[in-house]
Amino acid sequence: MVGRDPLSDIAVVKVDAKDLPAITFADSTKVEVGDRVLAIGNPFGIGETVTSGIISAKGAKSEFSPT
Repeated sequence: MVGRDPLSDIAVVKVDAKDLPAITFADSTKVEVGDRVLAIGNPFGIGETVTSGIISAKGAKSEFSPT
């Protein structure tokens, strides 16, 4: 472990390894309910975030859905 912050519950871990696989990007139109997903971004300009989850539904509408 390189460092940690118990208050924000985050740690930085160094992995001494070579030839690790890179993350691949998938076609978002092909997701299925039950797929594991990872979202990385800067939603609403609040700062960088990383979130993981599982697709629980498809086709749901929200106030943020494009018209």
